[in-house]
This record gives sequence, structure tokens and C-alpha cells, in this order.
Amino acid sequence: MLSLLVQLAVLAAIIAVFLVPYLIAFALGLPQPWPIVAAAATMGLGFFVLWRSMSRRIDSVARIRSTSRHKLLGEVRHRLDSWEASFRFDGGSGPIEVSGDQPEPTPGQLETFATIRTRWNEFVSRARKAVVEELDERAAATSGAIEPSSVLRSSDDRPGAFTLCFTLTNDENSEPWYVDHENFEITEVMEVH
Repeated sequence: MLSLLVQLAVLAAIIAVFLVPYLIAFALGLPQPWPIVAAAATMGLGFFVLWRSMSRRIDSVARIRSTSRHKLLGEVRHRLDSWEASFRFDGGSGPIEVSGDQPEPTPGQLETFATIRTRWNEFVSRARKAVVEELDERAAATSGAIEPSSVLRSSDDRPGAFTLCFTLTNDENSEPWYVDHENFEITEVMEVH
């Protein structure tokens, strides 16, 4: 019900942005098409201001605010409401992105990443096996080409809660696969569409 009211309020605001300048121009006795031109110009200006403020907000959230050095994570990039870092795990093929949904890594996240770092090969092996089982008919062709690309953190601080993201390196049309963990055990495997 609330979303319907919000939609109606937005629609009413759009109509008002158009109608108010039109009525003012009409009341001032401006001949046609000037009331419509005034209304359209006001509406265009309103949409431009809305677009500009939204793009600034998006840029503000996406922009890296600062960087810091962390003994476990290395260089940590801080955004408005999240953080991210890249590092190599032992035996890993390339840099892995790690991230969190808070401005700073929490103690639970740090504990989780410390455990992941020491047991990296075990987690990758189990998650890769789970993805292969989900693939079924494509399993034989893709089992050697499933590579981890990132470790995502949920917004909570529970140790052992994380998501490994995998890509199929020999299938360019494949979507990423997420392997969710709770208490360091696999809870869900899904292809992200």
C-alpha cells in the first residue's frame, strides 16, 4: 500500500511540475504555445536537477573516500558505506576481491577472512565441487575451469558467514556462481542471472 502511495505522490508531483507553470503562464495571458513551452521547460529543468542529484549521490557512494593499510587485508579502500580490498590467497591463481557492507572491516569479518586465508584451498575445493554438482550436464566440460573471483561478505558480523563468487573461465556466456556459507559450511549454490 505504501509503495502505491509513493507512486501516486511521484505522479502527482510530475503533473504539478508541468501544470503549475502552465497555469501561471496562462494566467499571465501569454499566447499559445508559450504556456506549454514554460511548462515543458520547467519539467525538463526539474528532471535535469533530479538526474544530477541522483548521479551525484551514486558517485558519492561509489567514490573511494580513503585507503588504509591493514595487517590481514593489505590495502583497504573505503567507500561511503562499504570497504574492499584485493589480495592473493596461498595457492590462488589471481587477486581476489574481498568486501564488506560497513565503512570498516568488523571483527567478525576479520576473523572470517583470517580463517578463509588459512583454509583457502579447502574452501575453493568444496565450493568448486558444489558448483560442478549444480551444473550437472555441463560438469564434465567445466570442472577444471571454475575459478574463484571474489569473496563477498554479508552485512552482518557473524564469523563464518561469507559468499565465494566463481566464474566459468571457458564459458563466456556463463553468469557468476555464488556459494554461500554459514559457520564455514556451504548453505546454498546459485547461478546469478
